[in-house]
Amino acid sequence: IGLVLSIAVTLPIPFGNWLPALSIVLCSIGLSERDGLWLVAGLGTAAAALGVVGGVLKVAVSIAAGGLT
Repeated sequence: IGLVLSIAVTLPIPFGNWLPALSIVLCSIGLSERDGLWLVAGLGTAAAALGVVGGVLKVAVSIAAGGLT
């Protein structure tokens, strides 16, 4: 999860790197404190972050291919 989120952080999406970075921080707090609630919060945020990044990439590819459909 950390590797995929770190790749998502490096994508040049305006204001698109804070949500994956937040989920990495939450997961790392959960792992370091051995607390499942922080880890679940981090994984939930990671799912939302990957959904947002995937949606932005889908729209970008659609625009590059010739328009929104």
